[in-house]
Amino acid sequence: MTFWESFKWFTLTQLLITSSDVNVDRTKRWIMYPGGGQAKVVLGIAWPVKLGSKQAMSCTVNFQFEFQEPQNFSIFHQWPPIIRTRSLDYSNTKRESSDRMIAYQSMETVLTSYGMNGRACLLRGICENAMDSVHHDGNGILGELLHIFLSPDYGDGEVDTDLDPVYVDAQQAGYYGVDCLSLYPNCPYGSTVLDVISAFL
Repeated sequence: MTFWESFKWFTLTQLLITSSDVNVDRTKRWIMYPGGGQAKVVLGIAWPVKLGSKQAMSCTVNFQFEFQEPQNFSIFHQWPPIIRTRSLDYSNTKRESSDRMIAYQSMETVLTSYGMNGRACLLRGICENAMDSVHHDGNGILGELLHIFLSPDYGDGEVDTDLDPVYVDAQQAGYYGVDCLSLYPNCPYGSTVLDVISAFL
């Protein structure tokens, strides 16, 4: 067989393969749990505290994450309530909101579900964090994470363009020493994220 004959057969074979209607993609599959259920991940740390010569106690801090198991296929086409209330464009070309904006709106929703004014209490928490930050050695990693969450500029001065300016204004008010409680009167004393967490820090 000459080179040209081999080339013709190779080309013909390639044309037949590429013109084939065989679908090589796999269909999506899901695991269903018709009876329902939960998957739970628990992360925790415990340390002993000596009370006396023969007495001891254990202090524990747990973080629990619970996930509902899917019972039918319709759950894969529904968004959680926090995301469902927003109109997002999920195309790859445009992004409606930053991750920080989504996190702040989620926190506002959680605070509102507890009967507080979610926006005012979050803004007051941002203001108080800028005035007297929880970011110092005594608070450890929890203080650092809380400081990062309550800093609209991520602590480096750079702000997302998609972020609502009221969050940056709250941070600036805290930097300049404005009384955050009088600036956000719709959030009563003891209702911000810092008021709840600072009891533990």
